[in-house]
Amino acid sequence: MNLVFLNLLQMMKQFVLVNIILAAVHALNTTDSDRESLLRELEAWRKTKAGEYAASNGYRIAQFETELNAFAETKSTVAELNKKYPLATFSTNNPFAVMTNEQFAAWVKGARPPRNDTTKATSESTMLASTATNTVDWTTSGCVAPVKNQGVCGSCFAYAAVGAAESAYCLVNNRKLTIFSEQQVLSCGPGGGCHGGWSDMSLNWMSAHGLCSSESYPYSNDWTMETLSCKTSCNPVKMPFTEVASIVGEYELEQALNIQPVAVDISSSSPVFKNYQSGIITAGCDTWFDHVVLGVGYGNAEVPYFKMKNSWGQWWGEQGYVRLQRGVGGVGTCGLARHSAYPVVIKPQFNL
Repeated sequence: MNLVFLNLLQMMKQFVLVNIILAAVHALNTTDSDRESLLRELEAWRKTKAGEYAASNGYRIAQFETELNAFAETKSTVAELNKKYPLATFSTNNPFAVMTNEQFAAWVKGARPPRNDTTKATSESTMLASTATNTVDWTTSGCVAPVKNQGVCGSCFAYAAVGAAESAYCLVNNRKLTIFSEQQVLSCGPGGGCHGGWSDMSLNWMSAHGLCSSESYPYSNDWTMETLSCKTSCNPVKMPFTEVASIVGEYELEQALNIQPVAVDISSSSPVFKNYQSGIITAGCDTWFDHVVLGVGYGNAEVPYFKMKNSWGQWWGEQGYVRLQRGVGGVGTCGLARHSAYPVVIKPQFNL
């Protein structure tokens, strides 16, 4: 091996070594740059209405690095969801952006108590799809209360049941809306309190015990998972129903929504729900329910949809509402057709 070749070989080794070092430095700088960018985005999120809402309602994480890592996961998840489900828009601009997907799922699922009875049993093959071509939207009727917020407590079942009762009461009282107490249902009614419950059981309890106004029995479980004790100092209003209907399938849900708003069991523990901003959810979630929302109508856009009112505040979704694809049959999108309930009011028909 001659001297020229040896010198050339040495130069090549040095060149490779320098490039390795430069690549390592570039990677380090990129990582530092990405972190700085993420820090700026997190700080900007904190100043948004969603960030302020998260801080005021107990959705923030105390440990900074944990919060930063959770935000990074949310940002990555949002990018994937926007590619995969083009009919909806997903964003970090939501109250749950500093929860990991696992933490969010655990919070939604809670520990809902089992029930001894069974709901209406129907085979998926006989659950008819919704085929309506018209639009129904109870939010324009004056008989749907403003979007509320359950806080850290797993009280969605109480919010959906009270929402259905508020609408029913309004419809039989010349469309005069009265805001009733979720805290009363949560603390005094059936179920597991902040660990979850069932809207139809809550509605049956209301028919027997009545409901106090929200003003006389305000919601106080925003910041704690420990269900507050029942108070009996308020004066309950008798509800205009003694029967609660349980329904399954999209078609039955469509027919019920022609009459009034309906409490709908649904699966919402997925990142699709966590990061939903607008549009129509078409897939990406389980189909076994772990949450309850208030069905307020249906319509048609790029695809047919059902419209639901959530209890996660107005800074989530479409000002607190969500649309899910309709017409798929079976248990429906995100399991929305598995089970729903509504109070059967005295007057059977209300047309928008």
